[in-house]
Amino acid sequence: NGGSTISSDLSWLLGLSSLRHLDMSWVDLSAVRDWVHTVNTLSSLKVLRLRGCKLESAISTMSHFNLTRLEVLDLSVNKFNASIQQKWLWDHKGIKELYLTEGHWFGSIPDAFGNMSALQVMDLGHNNLMGTIPTTLQHLCDLQVVSLYDNYIDGDATEFMERLPRCSWNKLREMDLHSTNLSGELPVWIGKLSSLDFVDLSHNTLTGELPVGFGALRNMIYLNLGWNNFTGQISEEHFSSLLNLKYLYLSGNSFKQMVFEEDWIPPFRLKVAHLRSCRLGPKFPSWLKWQTEIRVLDVSGTCISDSLPVWFKTVFSQAYSLNLSDNQLCGTLPRTPEDMLAMVMDLGSNNLTGQVPRFPVNITYFDLSNNSLSGPLPSDLGAPRLEELRLYSNYITGTIPAYFCQLRRLVSLYLSSNHLTGEFPQCSDNYKALPPDDLDPFFSPYFGAACLQ
Repeated sequence: NGGSTISSDLSWLLGLSSLRHLDMSWVDLSAVRDWVHTVNTLSSLKVLRLRGCKLESAISTMSHFNLTRLEVLDLSVNKFNASIQQKWLWDHKGIKELYLTEGHWFGSIPDAFGNMSALQVMDLGHNNLMGTIPTTLQHLCDLQVVSLYDNYIDGDATEFMERLPRCSWNKLREMDLHSTNLSGELPVWIGKLSSLDFVDLSHNTLTGELPVGFGALRNMIYLNLGWNNFTGQISEEHFSSLLNLKYLYLSGNSFKQMVFEEDWIPPFRLKVAHLRSCRLGPKFPSWLKWQTEIRVLDVSGTCISDSLPVWFKTVFSQAYSLNLSDNQLCGTLPRTPEDMLAMVMDLGSNNLTGQVPRFPVNITYFDLSNNSLSGPLPSDLGAPRLEELRLYSNYITGTIPAYFCQLRRLVSLYLSSNHLTGEFPQCSDNYKALPPDDLDPFFSPYFGAACLQ
């Protein structure tokens, strides 16, 4: 409940010797004294969740761990400011799920973690941990989730993965190592982690070519390799068995090319595809026509120098965010994009020609700047939710339609460097014209950077 409940006394727990499940997540326990010792009396407890309780007490004051039946421990989102070297806890062999995310822990992961032989979930993300994982983890044969994101793991990625327990390679489902300063190349044998369905290695300094072994991970749903230094080519082989892939993030790398046959039918149906700066061009990627479930597509800066395909509007009709900016797209826009459901659409910095069409009905942000669009604006944009419109640096002519006065949510309007004439429509007293900003000087009595209700 977001921490709106406050408790300063947990003594009522002392008589509950048969209690098996205790969840006080988001209850403010910052005023509770000796919460550690109180909870430690609950010898029958199997599940303990104290997430987001504003706990700051030093757990190291406990001399003996009495929760011998404990299987799930969640102490995430607290402020312990303590070393993770807490031997009394890590010696407990029965814990299956351990959640210490955002707990202000520091130090290196202790060798004693290897004693938790039943451990299935190890979630230590967003702390101040340093160094790689200990070799003692080889004993954790049931390990399914490894989450260490936003720590200072540092070191070589292959060496890190070789320290993962080999006896759990076919069980490991999630691996979240984003923003951990990992470097080097990924192991060629990564396909042996056959149960992986979630991988996030983004925002590191990984290098080399992408192992084709990724193509064998048929359970993969979420794959994020963005913002690294990967090079080489990406081919159909990298995706050959990814039947369940829904979320793909490859932006911000240095891939030479994404090479697919013209008639390739991908085995997956993506919902999110972030491919910024991947070299998809020069032709518009034909394999995208099979992605009818796409909701977010970013192919900005991908060297596409082609016209929008005839299937563009139909395939992406359900998408709510489309970014095709910074390419060399040519030709005209779809005649009736108002049929699309997009809320955000960025086609800026291309070579698009023709007139500006009516807008998608749900659009809130539309960027068509730095193109070669010409002719007058439509008398009715058909976009009542529009908040920001960028049309600068085109060849648009004519006057500003009175329809702009009906755009009650419009905050930012950029029309400079066009061939517009006349004055901005004088909206009613319900609107306020702000001082001119980034608009042609001769519109100054009427134009503003925004029209606000």
